[in-house]
Amino acid sequence: MGKNYQHSSSEHRRPGAYSLPILVLVAVIYGVLAHSTIWLTLDTGRIAAFSIGNALIIGLLVGQKRDCQITALSLCYLASFAANLAVGDPVTLAFGLATANAIEIALVTYLLEKYAVHNKTFETLGEFGKTALVGVAVPLGPGLLAAAVTTNWYEAEFMAALAQWLTAHCLPIPIFGSMVLIIRAAVANRHEFEMLTLRHWVQVLGAVAVAVPLIFVQRSEIYLMLAAPVVVFAAFRTGRLG
Repeated sequence: MGKNYQHSSSEHRRPGAYSLPILVLVAVIYGVLAHSTIWLTLDTGRIAAFSIGNALIIGLLVGQKRDCQITALSLCYLASFAANLAVGDPVTLAFGLATANAIEIALVTYLLEKYAVHNKTFETLGEFGKTALVGVAVPLGPGLLAAAVTTNWYEAEFMAALAQWLTAHCLPIPIFGSMVLIIRAAVANRHEFEMLTLRHWVQVLGAVAVAVPLIFVQRSEIYLMLAAPVVVFAAFRTGRLG
């Protein structure tokens, strides 16, 4: 009896209770982010020069129930497809790029659950190292698909399109994805943030508020080299290892 009670209690506490309205809201935000990043960097090429949408969705889906993940992924797929159409993509290109994003989210989520993330707190260097490895390695596959469909519709070199996809996706996944996981763990455990932790988050948000307009919003010059220091700073100021 005792064992059965413990098992049912564990199942009750298992995450995955995102309601459908919450998932729809997440998909809408994902679509807005996708459209914004594409439009702000369209002068540098069709593939967005910097993207955090996939990383945020991965951080939200890791550890959730499978039906919740499938629903969220389907809604985000539709949002990505709509965002692509909104910037003027033909249907075939919009479909191909949305598919590449969906494959990336699904693969990274699966691999993080299976090999890397166990407690969402990244208390060991190994956990963060595996997360970084998955985040850097997996986008190559979807990037090949994205580069292939992009070069069919735009005057762009295949390797240049692939490089832009990898630049936009490899850093955000381990950085922003892990940040979302840490926040989820803190909220689930009803963690009371200390003043030092609060100051760290304020510093990160301040850096992002300054960097995003400087890098993307102004159209005369895109300072992409400033993106990497910001995400690394965010990792060290908000992550458990920092």
